[in-house]
Amino acid sequence: MGRGIVYGLLTRTLFIVGAYVIHVYAGRVLKPELYGTFGVILAILAISSIFYSNGVREAIAKNISTHPQCARYIFSVGLLVQLAFGIPIAIVIFLFADHAARVFQDHHLALPLKICSAVILAQCLYYVYLGTLNGLRKFLAESVVGIVYSVVRPVTVVLAIGAGYGVAGAVWGFLIASVLAAVVGHGVRGALDNTPIALSFRQMLTPATSNILTFGAITVLLNVDLLFVKNLVSSADAAGLYTAASAFSKPPYWLMFSFGAIALPLVTSRFANGDLAQCRRYLTQVIRYSTLLVLPLAVIIAATAEELLILFYSEEYSRAHQSLTLLVFGVWLIGLISIMAHMMIAIGKEHLMAAMALGAIALDAVFNMVLIPYFGLVGAALATTLSALGLLIVCGGYVLSRIGLDLTFVSVLRLTGLSIALYIAPGIPYLAETPLIVQYVILYAGFGIALVVVRELGPMDWAVIRQLVQTREK
Repeated sequence: MGRGIVYGLLTRTLFIVGAYVIHVYAGRVLKPELYGTFGVILAILAISSIFYSNGVREAIAKNISTHPQCARYIFSVGLLVQLAFGIPIAIVIFLFADHAARVFQDHHLALPLKICSAVILAQCLYYVYLGTLNGLRKFLAESVVGIVYSVVRPVTVVLAIGAGYGVAGAVWGFLIASVLAAVVGHGVRGALDNTPIALSFRQMLTPATSNILTFGAITVLLNVDLLFVKNLVSSADAAGLYTAASAFSKPPYWLMFSFGAIALPLVTSRFANGDLAQCRRYLTQVIRYSTLLVLPLAVIIAATAEELLILFYSEEYSRAHQSLTLLVFGVWLIGLISIMAHMMIAIGKEHLMAAMALGAIALDAVFNMVLIPYFGLVGAALATTLSALGLLIVCGGYVLSRIGLDLTFVSVLRLTGLSIALYIAPGIPYLAETPLIVQYVILYAGFGIALVVVRELGPMDWAVIRQLVQTREK
């Protein structure tokens, strides 16, 4: 278990670093207009991956880990289910690529979208191999495949853009990385036992359907605002500016999601045994520590949004700083939603969570259509934030009614006061003159020290964190 976690963290870290290498290089070289086209492609790929990146992969891993003697048969069924999702999506994207280019009034979209159809099929294979290796407990091999994708993707994308192939070349980079990772996955998979098992398409897919809908809806919340910007804002560079803001709003979500994944098995087992008091303690700890860790990061990004965009992109991207300031809090709320979604799954209410999440998508679409024409990029960020807040109130309220939460008013007051001070701090003359990365270190460390000074963090907290990690390991 420990090695699997380490391998997974390494792969995830390389993936995130590679993603930012792609974003920053593409933003600097392609400039806002074409970078916006690239951002739309990434959003469409992200939304398309809802159906093949997680649900079937997890079902394959679960079934193979339970029945390793039937691994080859499970692999075959899983591959068929995966392609049953991937092929129709690929065909639709290929056939409607030209129409999408007309809808978004961007002729640069057509060819990259057609290449995306091949990327989707290659990624279907890639995720099947990841699920198979995970189920076989070949964690090192699974990590190798993930690392190949995470390293080859930014290298090929940067080379293609640098060689002048533009957005289409960047998408070819995605395709090359996906194909190569799938080939490596096939090579390290090895021979599989082929004992037949009574496993149908429906049995493979049904347990994952609600999870696909729930986390798929979260993926849509994270990405669909950019598509509305592309369609509703007349400025040619608007989508590029918003892509930059969106890219640097995502870290709070990635970190918060990890806390939900940690809490899921702990709450599931305790809830099944009727131990609501322990469930409440787990939820309280996860909400509290994720907030202490991630909220200051969101506040720092919001407070230094303009400087951050200029540092990594260029001066012309600074126009997106207001949308980033607002959007990063919306994404932080989506991170809290991901924790509540894991809790809904833990208490057996995944169908209800899926319905709530789909309702939030409809609300988000309405907000985007109403707010963007009036407020532009800020309207898109506001739409995401309001939709996330609404979904958090609904699903969070349900979880709290079933499990409860032991947060005190004094703690909320302390965190609010410290967050306000942290937001103001970058304006201090001496601090404002230091390099931005140094500012981040000083501000984040200062927030941690302040938590200790006001007695929001103490020795007991470290004991609780160690206990959570040790419980997770078991």
